[in-house]
Amino acid sequence: MENSDIASTVHVHNPHYGSAEVPVKQLYDFPQGVIGFSSIQNYALISIEETDFYVLQAVTDSVSFIVIPAGEVDPTYSIQVDDHTMELLEADGSENIVPFLIVNMIEDRPHVNLKAPVLLSTASQKGCQYIAANSEYPIRYPLLTKENG
Repeated sequence: MENSDIASTVHVHNPHYGSAEVPVKQLYDFPQGVIGFSSIQNYALISIEETDFYVLQAVTDSVSFIVIPAGEVDPTYSIQVDDHTMELLEADGSENIVPFLIVNMIEDRPHVNLKAPVLLSTASQKGCQYIAANSEYPIRYPLLTKENG
């Protein structure tokens, strides 16, 4: 491996998923962290092969979240992002913001939180968890899979 290849990747490790060399373009800075993990500000977005899912892995910690692009759950998913959040993400427009939904297991079934997506700005590589205050979206939305629906 050449030195330029090493500089363009970051090594991350998770006890559940193992180790990976992640391209720098897949790293996101979360200035405010994620709800419940405000002190962790650097995450890597790692795709899970042959699925629609990703691991949002803390770069320097074992904290991780399984996430899925909101459009894979509901193609009509849309939230209004306030100006403060747009500034935090250093985003000029919503076209560079990709909403991801955190997956949780509830009673052995996968659910997603539609009300508090993780927003990633592909242009600035900034991220945040956003609470859509005026949204009718539920916190626990059953994720239909081939096995359950």
